[in-house]
Amino acid sequence: MAKIVHLSQKQNEQLKGKSDKEIALAAARRAMEEARRNRHINEPEQLASGKSYENGDMVIAEEAIYRIHHDENYLMHVIPPVESMDKLGAEHGTFAFNAEPKKYAEVWQPLHIEFAACTGKKTKAIPDVSENFGRLFLSQKAYSVLKELLASSGEFLPVTYGEAGQGHIFNPLLTAEQLSAIDDKLTTHDQYGNLESFGFVEKKLKDTAIFKTQLDTFKGIFCNEEIKQACEAENLTGISFHPDVANPIGEAYGTEQ
Repeated sequence: MAKIVHLSQKQNEQLKGKSDKEIALAAARRAMEEARRNRHINEPEQLASGKSYENGDMVIAEEAIYRIHHDENYLMHVIPPVESMDKLGAEHGTFAFNAEPKKYAEVWQPLHIEFAACTGKKTKAIPDVSENFGRLFLSQKAYSVLKELLASSGEFLPVTYGEAGQGHIFNPLLTAEQLSAIDDKLTTHDQYGNLESFGFVEKKLKDTAIFKTQLDTFKGIFCNEEIKQACEAENLTGISFHPDVANPIGEAYGTEQ
């Protein structure tokens, strides 16, 4: 059965504690989403995240694409730039702050990473999965669950943390551009050339577990239904999934019910 996503009045509550910039961005995105839903009532196949019922509710199909968001109730992984430069050298040490889909496996030296709470949070919980700057941290549990599903979409780079913690950084290497999966009808820019919104051609991505896009300078991570279901089935902590792929914040703009 298809799942329906409602944009509810809880949005205002979810924006409490957000910065003025985030609140303004949320308002703009909500307006664009409303316009997009109304536009697609009579042309549902164009919706990036599925189809629309006549009341504007979005139907999440089996081929739905989701944006992965970090769950701020858990610590976020951080790759120290000094550690990256020291172990990978000047040519590859930019890994810590360069989200481009470059291969690192051949030159990789296991990095010792850190975890930090998101702004305003006091959590001390290390997640199974963490999303940050276009890459995922995978605990040993998450690695065992997702290894086969993710293997064709990127590379696994061993890391350590704390006194004896071990895990992997998953480095996505596929892009929507490589797969000719950018939906030009959903991708818009303002009068100054700044990206306003974007969407994907889902049928071209149905067999792609995880990918990125140059549109957001490779900082977002997007996945298919199979990855979402695998994470939820095994109760992997640390990330959430949102069908509005152009939404950089996630829960601030809509609630999945």
